[in-house]
Amino acid sequence: MESNYFVCTLGEADECTHKPHYQNVNQLLDEQFQKNPDLPAIGFYTVSKTITAEYEELGYEVLTFKQVQQGVLLTAELLKDNITANPKQAVGLLCASSPRFLFTWLACIRLDHPVLLIAPECSAAGIAQLCEDCGVKVLITDDKNAELGQDASNQRANGEKVGLSIVTMPFSEAEVSEIVRRETKSFLVSPIVASKETAYFHHTSGTSSGSPKPIPQSHHGAVGVLPVFDGESMATFTTTPLYHGGPADIFRAWTSNALIWLFPSHKLPITPGNICRCLATSSAAAKTQRLPPICYFATVPYILQMMSAQMSAEKTAVASMQRMSLVSVGGAALSRKVGDVLVREGVKLVSRFGSAECGFLLSSHRDYLRDREWQYLRPPDNSNKLKFEKREEGLYELVVLAGWPHMAKSNREDGSYATSDLFEPHPRLKNAWRYHSRADAQISLVTGKKFDPAPIEDAVVAATSLLAHTLVFGNDKPYPGMLLFRSEGAAEMSDQEIMEVLAPIVHRIGVEGQAHTRISNDMLIPLPFSRTALEKSSKGTILRGRAQKRYAREIESAYDKIGDCGSRSCPDEELPNVITRIVLSSKPDLDAEKLHPTTELYSFGIDSIASIKIRKQLQQLLPEDAQHVSFSVVEDCGCVAHLVDHIRALREGVDQSDTASAEDNHKMMLDLVAKYSNFAEHTSQAFKPETVNNPVGQMDEVVVLTGATGFLGSYVLDLLRSNLGVKHIYCLVRGATSTAAYERVHESLQSRQLSGLEDSKNISVLQARLGDEDLGLDAESLDKIRHEATIVLHLAWSVNFRLKLPSFENDIAGVRNLINLCATSSRTEKPKFVFCSSVASALNHTWLVVPETILDDPSSATSIGYSQSKWVAEQVCSKAAATTLQGRITILRVGQLSGNCWNGVWNMKEAWPLMLSTVKLTGSLPELKGEMLDWLPVDIAAAAVVQSGMCSEVENTLEVFHVMNEDTRVLWQDVLDWLQKRLCVPLEIVTPQHWVKQLENARDAGSQHPALQLLEHWKNSYQDYNGVYVDRRRFSMERTGWVLPMLNWVQPVDLRYFHAIWTWIDSYSQDVIDLSFENKRKS
Repeated sequence: MESNYFVCTLGEADECTHKPHYQNVNQLLDEQFQKNPDLPAIGFYTVSKTITAEYEELGYEVLTFKQVQQGVLLTAELLKDNITANPKQAVGLLCASSPRFLFTWLACIRLDHPVLLIAPECSAAGIAQLCEDCGVKVLITDDKNAELGQDASNQRANGEKVGLSIVTMPFSEAEVSEIVRRETKSFLVSPIVASKETAYFHHTSGTSSGSPKPIPQSHHGAVGVLPVFDGESMATFTTTPLYHGGPADIFRAWTSNALIWLFPSHKLPITPGNICRCLATSSAAAKTQRLPPICYFATVPYILQMMSAQMSAEKTAVASMQRMSLVSVGGAALSRKVGDVLVREGVKLVSRFGSAECGFLLSSHRDYLRDREWQYLRPPDNSNKLKFEKREEGLYELVVLAGWPHMAKSNREDGSYATSDLFEPHPRLKNAWRYHSRADAQISLVTGKKFDPAPIEDAVVAATSLLAHTLVFGNDKPYPGMLLFRSEGAAEMSDQEIMEVLAPIVHRIGVEGQAHTRISNDMLIPLPFSRTALEKSSKGTILRGRAQKRYAREIESAYDKIGDCGSRSCPDEELPNVITRIVLSSKPDLDAEKLHPTTELYSFGIDSIASIKIRKQLQQLLPEDAQHVSFSVVEDCGCVAHLVDHIRALREGVDQSDTASAEDNHKMMLDLVAKYSNFAEHTSQAFKPETVNNPVGQMDEVVVLTGATGFLGSYVLDLLRSNLGVKHIYCLVRGATSTAAYERVHESLQSRQLSGLEDSKNISVLQARLGDEDLGLDAESLDKIRHEATIVLHLAWSVNFRLKLPSFENDIAGVRNLINLCATSSRTEKPKFVFCSSVASALNHTWLVVPETILDDPSSATSIGYSQSKWVAEQVCSKAAATTLQGRITILRVGQLSGNCWNGVWNMKEAWPLMLSTVKLTGSLPELKGEMLDWLPVDIAAAAVVQSGMCSEVENTLEVFHVMNEDTRVLWQDVLDWLQKRLCVPLEIVTPQHWVKQLENARDAGSQHPALQLLEHWKNSYQDYNGVYVDRRRFSMERTGWVLPMLNWVQPVDLRYFHAIWTWIDSYSQDVIDLSFENKRKS
């Protein structure tokens, strides 16, 4: 099969007779400028304004090699006086993938500076570490990323401030066209650069190590080893950003005189529609400007999945790919199903496989008409630079041998590089290999969480002489477990004796790690002593795959028979004791002395994972023909006593539908109001000398914030720490330890693509228990906060729509306790208390327009425990405002929050994103006629929360504001249309009842999809749905709009915003959605 510049690997290029004359990047540009000045080099797409729901025409600009050289030289002239680094010293580049990035990057190389290419998704701490690792002192940024660059500069490394010199790009995006056409006044002589010197650095994502690591790319590796073909008539289109693999695509094209087009990711979201528009624009340019047509399409799996999904709606995407000579995929594994569909449609799909250390290694280039095995990579038959070494279970590891044209590093004494990439051979085709996995694979839970089991295994074995080995398991399961292999000295010990020693050790190690890595006692499985219990490789590592197959029965049994606390033969009179043991066995850190029959389980510490374990054991107490316990049985019952009653009733065949009357619930709500409306009146004496008055809204606010780890709280904290009027922030956070509390806040910020807590000097994270009268704080911290706090923002709440009202009592107690904190302040003006309630507390109000006042009728709240608890809390605030804290309390009824404005990052625990994610499970979504979308971007809501706390223009009474989106012109049907017609997502629109039935079927088939947690909620909501739209309550915002004006400017949901949300949902759920369901189906 004839090769070309697009698929030629470095090994194949090394065998070519035509070698490049240049050995560094500058020489490549100089040669093309001298020999091919008028050849088209690079194509950009121009967008006149931000994309909205309506399409618009794209422009384009194609630059010749002469114009590229002129742009690089002029950019270098503009930069040289601003870069204070010495020659050969690396500089950082933090910028969106754009023409400005291209010219700045190449200009820095021209100025003899290696360039650290930084992805804007990096955290400030990650950027600082990368700069430290590469010796970077100068960081060049565009306007959008200047603040992130400054945050990185303010980080600390090795005890000292990083202190980067921040340089702003010397020209705007609009000036690029002028730059490339302006004659330079001087010609910068190309510096003397050895081919082995570093041209630029890429970096890892930091997924496994915790922080990104730089990967140097030498001039030789960048351009000196590339193939040289005649590519003038064949252009490439790439979607890869310049801070990732874009430079490799550019140089591969340029060394063969080929034109390359870059997708404008800095201006447009990457959608099938926008890709097709770009390709159509380039096609028109090729015809009118006599440019070479695009023949090669380089992209990543996610893009091809989107393009493939569009096929069911229209043929534009597939037609665009069918016209290509080749469509390549790389960077990750593409789903076999997606690739097969493309190949069947006539797309010439080729896999390209490489590594940062060794460059382009393998491809599946073949006879595309006869050979459809696109997944199988084909090394040349005569290759002596690549080797597949046999490993366990029929797999082979790819090893790059010494002498390969480019090897950034080796990891063997003979100079070769073992990649840790495992392949399986084709059953019939000779020398064809399909990628299988990494040898250093992590445990991947069905929740999407991943972790490396080796440190846990090593720590447990190192802590005791009773074990020879351990093996952590949990792939595609909701939580992990561990097999315990006895040492010879413990061969005669009983399982109970082993567990008495091991359980505390595993618990201690678990507390020190992340929550999803913790292993409960019932998932510790002692095994008999055996000298051949675990097979190991020659390197001494566990052959994990083989071990998991060997012990598959024990592993499955651990999940099927968790705890073994009871059985179907258990008599009814023993159920209280048995169910108590079941509850206590679900987590390792529960205090048995505090568990009573009526103890509320959620407050006791029973989380969703523990609930799964309890539910499985409860099922074992029932006859085989009995009704299954519901998915939400733990939350519905709420305590051991109710669980006992529930199981007894199921044994007797009694219908277990909720029989609690509305009157009973309303009486319980009023009782809780009375119980928690007793407020403190004394003042702390700890700081008597300094009882100064500091009005809210001044320049030295001290804010107490709860809920900083939540969706809204993370954005509130991010705004507070950058507010010049805020002196300090105390975050009161749950956590097993102070360190754990700090890590929860830090990880919550980073998970929402916000900067972590590194170097946030004005933030203190305190381990707290809001349900305790002293908030779980030590006396010194409590008195310090009483003395300093000027604002208390209370956002923390249990967000679980399956819980009944009693499960929220701890939350209600927290409201009372925080009010007491304000009431006992040593300040002459008490702190302002802002409580984040919910519109759910008023959705059943008798008026169609809900007023900005307290509602005294408990029936105003909807029937779920969450709504009722918010109503109770509002009443408690109202009582305090009338007595203890007159004029110092504000209630915010928050509406439906949604993803932030800029990238759509939402909260996958909420109903709307969970509902949307079920497309991957059921292939459908419910038709909700007339359902209005009043989604409020979380960053706007956060701004309203901060403003409500700091605003001094408030009445001297209790204030109630409605934080929501008033604009409800966009309907759920619009979203369904966008998904089907504009984003080309294949889905069936069904009745809500049918959709719920599909979810039930998935649950019964074994799916652990996160959306199933809301199955009972949706079932109750839609069981009587008749397709007739019922007008919802509207909320008055007259007073709110005056005090919180940012809410007056909120726009309706549009296609651009929804596309950002959908992209986040799709990427977030990619590793989660169908894992357990698919595995169950396969088995």
